[in-house]
Amino acid sequence: MENAVLVSRALGLTPVRVALSGAVDRTYESVPASRSCQEFIKRAMELNLEDVLIQGPLTFDSATSGEIAALKGIEGPVAGDTDIYLTDTIEECNIVAKALINFADTVFSGVIVGARVPVSLVSRTDTLKNKKSSVSIACLVAEYYRLTGVAGGTI
Repeated sequence: MENAVLVSRALGLTPVRVALSGAVDRTYESVPASRSCQEFIKRAMELNLEDVLIQGPLTFDSATSGEIAALKGIEGPVAGDTDIYLTDTIEECNIVAKALINFADTVFSGVIVGARVPVSLVSRTDTLKNKKSSVSIACLVAEYYRLTGVAGGTI
C-alpha cells in the first residue's frame, strides 16, 4: 500500500483513497477475509500516513461507483471514489487489471517502486499507448523522488 500511495502522491492525488478488496462490503465474523481488512486498517493507521483514507472491505463495484455504493447503503470516505484498489493476491490484481484493460478500454500504466529508481512495467501484449504511459509514470515518480528526497519507496 505504501508504494501505491507514493505513486498516487507523485500524480498529485490528495487525499489518497484506498479501498481494500472484498467479496462483501462489510465486516462479518463468518467471513475471515473481511476481518483481515479491519486488522490491516489498524496496522495501516499505526503508520500515520498523512492524507490517506482507507476503507474496506469493499467490492469492486462499491469501491468505484458512487451510485452503486449508495444503492447498497455503503458510506464512507472511499466508497465510490477509490484511487487505489488494494487486492489480497497478485492473481486477483491481475484479473482486475486485465478486465479493465480488455473490457473497459482502460489505459494501463505499470511502474515498480521500492528500489532506488522507479522501473517501467510493461507487458509484451501492451499497446504502444500503454507502454508510453508506463514510461511516463516511471518518469513522474522519478521526478517525485528527486523533488521530495523520497527514494526506495519510503514515504
